[in-house]
Amino acid sequence: MCLSISEVSELTGITPSNLRFFEEEGILDIPRNGAGCRVFHRKEMEELLGLVCLKHSGLELKEIKRFFHLVRQGNSTLRERYRMLQEGHQAMKTRIRELKKCLKYSKIKMEYIGQCCEAYDKGEPLPQVNPEWMDSFLKQKI
Repeated sequence: MCLSISEVSELTGITPSNLRFFEEEGILDIPRNGAGCRVFHRKEMEELLGLVCLKHSGLELKEIKRFFHLVRQGNSTLRERYRMLQEGHQAMKTRIRELKKCLKYSKIKMEYIGQCCEAYDKGEPLPQVNPEWMDSFLKQKI
């Protein structure tokens, strides 16, 4: 595997300027070919995937830099990297639970508003909101 920065951008959706930024910040170390162009091999793609996952886990840029700095220090930093990944994993699980609840809420609201639209289009009175739906919704464990 040997990809150019534009190919990596197309595959990942990360802009070339962001890829360059990650390199300038010392997070990624991208080798160059004879013409001086960045080339991404399997190792760099794996690091990029890790970077994206750390970013999505909610880590700040300085924490992501710290993680990659620890990687370059070797095995003596395994425990600290493991701890960072555990924290990110837990944060993502919490976020997923929250998003699932938001999805359920938006589905309920879309159904109600859809019913309102139908009634409005027919010139009928709008359906009343069941006041107990909120209590029922809040009690649900997701």
